[in-house]
Amino acid sequence: MSVLKRKLYLSLIEHPKLIQKQIFKALKWKDGNVYEDHQNTHMYILPAGIFQEIRIELRNTIGKKLARNLLYSLNQLSADAIIKDAIEQDFKGKELFKYFCAIMSLFGWGYAEHLDFDSSTGNGTITISRFPQSNIPQQEPVHDDFAGILARAFELSYGGKYEVKETKCSEMAGGGQECTYQIIPLKEGTQVMGSKVDVLQIEKLDAKSIVNPEEFDKLIDQLSMPENGVLMLGEKSAARRLVIKDVASINSMFLKTADLLGWKTMGPVLFRVGRSHLLKDLPSTERMDIAAIKAYLRKLTLFGWGIFDVAQKGESTYHVVLTRNPFTAGMPLQQVATDYLIGGFISGMFESLAGKRVTVKETECAVKGDKHCLFEVSVLAGRKE
Repeated sequence: MSVLKRKLYLSLIEHPKLIQKQIFKALKWKDGNVYEDHQNTHMYILPAGIFQEIRIELRNTIGKKLARNLLYSLNQLSADAIIKDAIEQDFKGKELFKYFCAIMSLFGWGYAEHLDFDSSTGNGTITISRFPQSNIPQQEPVHDDFAGILARAFELSYGGKYEVKETKCSEMAGGGQECTYQIIPLKEGTQVMGSKVDVLQIEKLDAKSIVNPEEFDKLIDQLSMPENGVLMLGEKSAARRLVIKDVASINSMFLKTADLLGWKTMGPVLFRVGRSHLLKDLPSTERMDIAAIKAYLRKLTLFGWGIFDVAQKGESTYHVVLTRNPFTAGMPLQQVATDYLIGGFISGMFESLAGKRVTVKETECAVKGDKHCLFEVSVLAGRKE
């Protein structure tokens, strides 16, 4: 790509609202999974609050300091994927970083309003507006995961090692809509938490050859970007904020965190987040029935979460079978089932159906070598908690 074409392309993608429809059309759906047709990358469409809820739940479970270090150090793979794409298009230096910010905005992760960085000293600041948040007021800056991604993006764009710290946070009372991050050179000898495990190579499809089903195209038609960096699904007051993220980076974060904490700690965190999010997402005056559960699971299928099948096995027992599960993509074989986030969603659905608490156990899982993921749901006797 020539210098002129690069500059024109970069100036275009830095204005997400101008090209949102082209980006949405680049999303392809096949067999319960979503891809984009530029790098053929396997993607998720997710409720925007999920990551914020995981962050808060993790801090409450293992403490702020350990959670901060884990989130900062282990959630950086998405920066690699985006900047690798930019390097292949001959972007360099500041253009690399601006490309990274533009892609994050296009996928619903807020908008880089201001960048002041001196590559000769390694000092600067960046302000991100309209970053997805939990709407649960916090006492201190909490976006440690995104600070880690920014640190990696600066490293790949400019060379050198940097420390990034959030100094102003939109989740703090009175914080407004902006998050400000300070960049400084990483001090020599600073210890960074790491994990030796990682996701395996995830198979890519030639997404350009995929013809979307009408149902997915209708979903895409409901996407909008009312503000730069804000991705919404639906209309007006019923709209829900979404984000798009590559499968490899999410699975890597879950795997690395579980490697250090153990699935017995990380699993319940993800389960609680899934259940809580599902129950908050439902209208408070309505109860789900089996048809509503199937419809909700179908929405998750269109989001790229795999293909679900629901069957009642007894008076108070159900089976949910999940095939083409992207949460297991690239995962090395594990000794235990790992789909706690999905299990939490399923728990919330059947709790709404039964009006009582339920148990959900994943008895078969693709990461254990099983042909599919099987969730067994049992309704507990007694009143709803």
